[in-house]
Amino acid sequence: MRPLASMILALGVAATCAPASHAQLSSIAPVKVAPIVTADLKKILADLGFQPEETNENIFSITIDRDNLPMTYRLYILDNLYVWMDKTCAMIETPEIVPPAALVRVLKENEVIGPAHFALHRTDKHLHIYEAIENRYLTPAVLRKRIDAFDAKVRKCQDVWKEDNFKATGASLPLPPLPPLTSPPAPPSLK
Repeated sequence: MRPLASMILALGVAATCAPASHAQLSSIAPVKVAPIVTADLKKILADLGFQPEETNENIFSITIDRDNLPMTYRLYILDNLYVWMDKTCAMIETPEIVPPAALVRVLKENEVIGPAHFALHRTDKHLHIYEAIENRYLTPAVLRKRIDAFDAKVRKCQDVWKEDNFKATGASLPLPPLPPLTSPPAPPSLK
């Protein structure tokens, strides 16, 4: 083939493989997936192979057993905006006298496991790991992938959240109570 003919052929192929124009893309309707509602969450979890149990109203518990180590998680929908995953971890009876090193370790781990995060639940006195999934375009396959990823994070940081880390030691002293919140002082004037 002569060079000019091969160049014309290459240009023709490139023209037919050109990316779609804005007009062409805007005419394509996006696939809409309705948000998951609480009434369907249990069925979706069951269809994914879990055995969900309703622990509280609209909260479903699932157990994942890997390497002979079962982990139980709770899933629930909040304000139809997010599907929350929650792992209840160590009980912290008296948070005021927890060894500071344990708390620092938890804070550092938050950076590693994000968007999952540790939080101390004020009513049940347990450390929890939470992660929210935006409830838009959430298919069962995506939900399964996110649950599996959350399970992997929880298992990987077990040594951070084990209960022994939060037992009071002789070096732990109760912290004095914090002063009540007041209005912040006015900023200094720049003269």
